[in-house]
Amino acid sequence: MSTSEYQTKIASMIRALEAEAPTIALRMGQTGLTLVKERSIRDGISVDGSFAAYSDTEVYRSSFRGKELNAGGRAYTAPSKPAKKGTWGGLRQAQGRSGGNVNLFYSGRMWSSLQVISQERNGYRYSVLTGASDRDAQAVLLGNLKRYGNFLKLTAPEVEQIQADAAGDVTDLVNQYL
Repeated sequence: MSTSEYQTKIASMIRALEAEAPTIALRMGQTGLTLVKERSIRDGISVDGSFAAYSDTEVYRSSFRGKELNAGGRAYTAPSKPAKKGTWGGLRQAQGRSGGNVNLFYSGRMWSSLQVISQERNGYRYSVLTGASDRDAQAVLLGNLKRYGNFLKLTAPEVEQIQADAAGDVTDLVNQYL
């Protein structure tokens, strides 16, 4: 192959990389969001490596009325004499949900509304913005971020996984031109 043919091939490869970069960036953002959701729902939310736990402070169970999701929750909040006390974690457990670390998955609405909202390019750098898809879920998300801190931050192993996936995408594309 001549030098000019190599140059043409390299120019084609660069164009293909530039064309595919937004798709790779979007996939990285979606993968990151999925990893955070799965980890947070499974293990609980964490900020800087510390997990948030439900409060041990007991309140009257009647204060949870109207928030029950099933018969277990209704039994937990049912009127009793004397009035029983309990915790939010206790209500969650009564309904078959995790009562240990906070996972912010009660109705599931906040987590299911999280998505990539926009994508931006600045030179060769791409960024994606994630957020809630509706105003109510956005208010819940912002309230939880204020209360707990940035629980949406990727862990180092998650970043490494996303980078490896993106590097694989780039390698596959480059190999088409070799």
